[in-house]
Amino acid sequence: MRGFGLGIVGWLVCFFSAQAQTKPAQNVPLTLLFTPDIGGHLQGFRCQKPGEKAKAARFSLAHLLGQVQTVRKAHQQAGKPQPLLFNTGDFLGPRHDIRFLLSQPKGKGATALADLFLAFGYDLIGIGNHEFSVSLQALDTFLQKSRRNALQFSASNLVGTESRHPLHIVINRDKLQQKRSYFVFQTQPFQGKQLRIAVFHLVPQDMPVAGKRLLGLRIAPPIAHAKQVMEQIRKEKLPVDLTVVMSHLGHTNSANRELRQLAKEVPGIDVILTNGLRDGSTHTQTVIYTNRKGEHVYMVGGGKYGRMLHRVDLQLRKPSNAAKATLVDVKPISMPLQSQVVDAGWQQKLQGWENTYCKRWGIQLGTGRIPSGKAMTYKNFLEYVLNVLRHTTKSELAVINEGAIRSRPFPLKQFITADDLYQALPFNSKLVRVTLTGKELLRWFLPRTGSIETLDEEMAYAGWSPKQKQVNGRAVEPNKIYQFVTIEYVVSRQRTQLLRTIRKLKSNLKPTVASRRALVFAQRKLKKLDSMWKVITYPTCNQQVKLSDPCSSRCCPKLRTLLRHHFKNDQFRSWSRERQRRNPALAQSSQKLPGTIIPYDGKVLELNEAFAWSLDTSIALAFDSNHISPVDLVGARSYPRIPTDFFTQYQFSGTLNIALHAGTRSHQWDSNFLLHYGAYIRSQTVVKERGALGISDIFDEVNDQVLLNTQYRYQRIKRFRPLVRAELQTELTRRGRPNLSDTAYVETLNQIRYRSFSLEGEVGFEVDAVPKYLIFGLSVSAKREFALEQFPDFGSPDMQTYPNIGGFPDTNFLPGFVLLYRTGELKLLSLGQRVMTFQSMGRYTFRLSVPVDVKGASVQPTHELELDNVLSFALTSYLSMAFRLRAIFYQGTLQKDSSDPRVRVPGPWAFWLTPSAMLQLRWGTRGQSIQ
Repeated sequence: MRGFGLGIVGWLVCFFSAQAQTKPAQNVPLTLLFTPDIGGHLQGFRCQKPGEKAKAARFSLAHLLGQVQTVRKAHQQAGKPQPLLFNTGDFLGPRHDIRFLLSQPKGKGATALADLFLAFGYDLIGIGNHEFSVSLQALDTFLQKSRRNALQFSASNLVGTESRHPLHIVINRDKLQQKRSYFVFQTQPFQGKQLRIAVFHLVPQDMPVAGKRLLGLRIAPPIAHAKQVMEQIRKEKLPVDLTVVMSHLGHTNSANRELRQLAKEVPGIDVILTNGLRDGSTHTQTVIYTNRKGEHVYMVGGGKYGRMLHRVDLQLRKPSNAAKATLVDVKPISMPLQSQVVDAGWQQKLQGWENTYCKRWGIQLGTGRIPSGKAMTYKNFLEYVLNVLRHTTKSELAVINEGAIRSRPFPLKQFITADDLYQALPFNSKLVRVTLTGKELLRWFLPRTGSIETLDEEMAYAGWSPKQKQVNGRAVEPNKIYQFVTIEYVVSRQRTQLLRTIRKLKSNLKPTVASRRALVFAQRKLKKLDSMWKVITYPTCNQQVKLSDPCSSRCCPKLRTLLRHHFKNDQFRSWSRERQRRNPALAQSSQKLPGTIIPYDGKVLELNEAFAWSLDTSIALAFDSNHISPVDLVGARSYPRIPTDFFTQYQFSGTLNIALHAGTRSHQWDSNFLLHYGAYIRSQTVVKERGALGISDIFDEVNDQVLLNTQYRYQRIKRFRPLVRAELQTELTRRGRPNLSDTAYVETLNQIRYRSFSLEGEVGFEVDAVPKYLIFGLSVSAKREFALEQFPDFGSPDMQTYPNIGGFPDTNFLPGFVLLYRTGELKLLSLGQRVMTFQSMGRYTFRLSVPVDVKGASVQPTHELELDNVLSFALTSYLSMAFRLRAIFYQGTLQKDSSDPRVRVPGPWAFWLTPSAMLQLRWGTRGQSIQ
C-alpha cells in the first residue's frame, strides 16, 4: 500500500508538472499614452464682455491631467505596469494661454508651466515647430525651469546646436545630462518579466514658423537619421523589446509621404506616435504598414489641443528577460475629457491665471466701438488687417495666410480688447516687405502647376484682383517694380519649398541633364527670393520692447503689436469718418454710442484712388553734333548780310535728369528736372563787314541749362486723355568762356551774351491708337522767352559800337500747336530677369513769332521736329542702362538788324544729332504702380 501511495503521489506530481509545462506563458501588457499638439491650450483663456452671456463649461489641461491620473490609478489597482506618457511636440504654442504665462516677469509663469508638466509626469517630451513660435528668451526661461524638474526633451535628428541656443543644454539629454540619440525605458516587473522600450523623436527639417530662430541648429534628414538610430538600437547589450518613434513630421501631404516612407523603409520600428492622422477627427486612429522585411508597423495618431487623451494598449510575448519580446496585439483607445475627471488643484491654479489675464488683457483698447447691431466677423477682420498692413507700410498690396488669423473669438461685438487680438492673432509675426517685378508678382499670385514660386497655401489678399490681373485697379506691368507686405511665415514657406526641391534634386544618385538644370534653376530662385524680401524695421524702434507694451507709431514691426497700437490709439478714425460720409446711416448710429465707430467690415480703404508716386533718376553722357546751315533750304536764299554766325559744333555733355511721377487711377502728374553741363568745340563762320567769311576755333563750356517741366493727364476716359503741360527753361550763366570779357567775346564771335529764361504751356489730349503700344497727341502751345540781362544792352552805346552782332533772344510771343506720337516700352529681348526694351517719341511743333508792341513787324513761322529713340536694358530691378539717339530739325528766326531784336526774319535750318548713354535708377514708393 505504501508503494502504491507513493506511486499515486508521483503520478500526480508528474501530471501537474506536465500541465504546468503545457500552459502558455502570459503576455506582458504595456500602455502608451500620448498627447499630440497641445498647442498651448491651457484653459482657453477668454474674457467676458459686459452684457455677454456666460460661456459654456470648458475643458482645460487640468481635465487632461485628471484623465492621465485616472489611467495610472487603474493600472496600479490592477497590478499592471504604469503606462508611459509622451508628448509629440507643440506644447508651447501658438495659443495665448501659455504665451501669457511665458510673458510674466521673473519667470513666474514659466515656473508654473514647468510644474504642470512635472505633474503630468511625462517620460519624454518631443520638440515641435511651435516651440520656436515663441521668442528664444521665453523658450530659454521655460527650459531652464523644466531642467530643474528633470524633464527630458527629445529631437533626435537635431544633431547640432550652437552653445548659445536655449536647446543646447536640454535637448537629447537624460536626467544625468548625458547626450542621447534615443531613450530606453524599463517597465515595472510583471510576473517577473520587464520590458525595455527604446524611444526617439523626429522633427522636420523645414519649419517655416520658426523663421530665424532655427539659426545655430542643424537638423538631419529624418529618414536617414532614423536608420542610423536603429543601427545603434540593434547593438544594445540587452535586447530592446519595442521601438517607438515619436513623430512631429506634420500632417500635410508631403509630411504623410515622409511618414509612410519612415514606416516602410526603416526596419525595426514597431510603433509610430504621430501628430498626423487627424482627418478632422479627435479620435485615436491607427494605420498599419508593412516594411521591407514583412513586419507590421503601427502608426497611431489623433486630435490636437488636448481635447482627448490618446491611449494604445499593447500585448507582448516575452519568453524570458534575456529574450526579445514579440508584439502580438495593438489596441488604440480614445479617452475623451470629462468634466468630473479633473485635477482640482490645477484647475484652481489655471482659473487664477485666467483672472489675472483678463485684468490685464480683457479691457477695452482705445475708445472705439463696433456699431451696435453689427459684429465684426472673421472675414471682416481678415480684410481689415490686410488694409492696416497696406496702409501702414505704404505697400501696393498685402497678403497673409489665412491660418495666421484664428476664428475662435469671432464674431467680435461692442469693442476690441487685447484678448481678442491674442486669440485672433496667436503669432506675433514679423512684417516683411517683398520687392519684385510685375512678371514675378504674377508668378507668385497666380497658381501654376509645378511652379516653385507660387504661394502654396490658402492666402488672403488686399489690392489684388487675380481674374483681372490688376493691382489696385491697374493692370500689372511686367517690367514695373511692385512691393507687397506680408508676414515672415509666408516668405519662409516659399524658402522651405525651394529648399525641399533643392535637397530632392541633390539626393538624386544618377542626375540627368534635366535634373542638373532644374537644380541650378532652383538655386537661382532661392538666391533671388532672399534678395527680394527684408523684415520691416524702424530706426526708432527699441528691439527690447515687450510684446505687451504699447508701441509708438514708428515702432510696430510685428503684426499683433501693430494691431494693438492701431486700436488703442484710435487710428481707424479717418476710415470711420470716410465710411460715415459715404453711408449717412452709420453717422446716425454713431451718435448713440460714445467713442469712435470702428468700421465693422474690412472694406475701409479705396486705394484705387489713393495718391501714389515713383521716382526715376538718370545720368547721361552725350555726344552732340550740331549743324546750322547758312542757306535757306526752302527759298534757296543765302544770308551774307544778315548779322549772324553759322557753325558746326561738337559737344560732350553730362545731364542729370530726375523724373517724378505721381497720381491716382484717374489723375497723373509727371515732372522732370534736368541739369545740363557740356563742353564743346566749335568751328565758327563769321560774317565780316564786306561779306567775307572768317574762321575761328574755340573751346567753350556750357553749364547753364536747367529745365523744369510738368504735365497733368486725366486718364479715367478710356483711350482718351486730356493733358496740360508747363515748362520752365533757364540759362543761369552767360554763354561763352568764363575767362573772356564781354567786349572780347563780342569782338571775337560777333555774338551777344545773355542770361534768360523761357516759359511754355500746352493744352491738348492724347489718344491710344494701339493701347500700350502707340499713342498720338495734339495740343495748343504758347511760349515766351525773357532776357534777364544781355551784353551789349539794347539801346546802349555798346550797341552802336557793335552794330552787327547775332544771338539776341527771341522775346516775342510764340503761339502754335504740337503733334505728337509716342510708343510704350516695347519688349525686344528677355534674358532671365534682364529685359531689353525700346521706346520712341516724335514731336512736331509749329509756332508763330508774334512781335509784342512793335509796329509794322511781320509774323514769322518757326518749325521744330524732334525724334527721340531710347533702347534700355535692365541690369537690376532698380538700375538699367540706356542708349539714346535724339535728332532735331529746327528753323527759327533771326533779328533783322541791330535796331530792334524783336523784328525777326526766317532763320537758317539747324540739324542737331545727340547720341548718348545713360544709367537710369528707378525707385518707387507708396501704395500702387502708376501707368
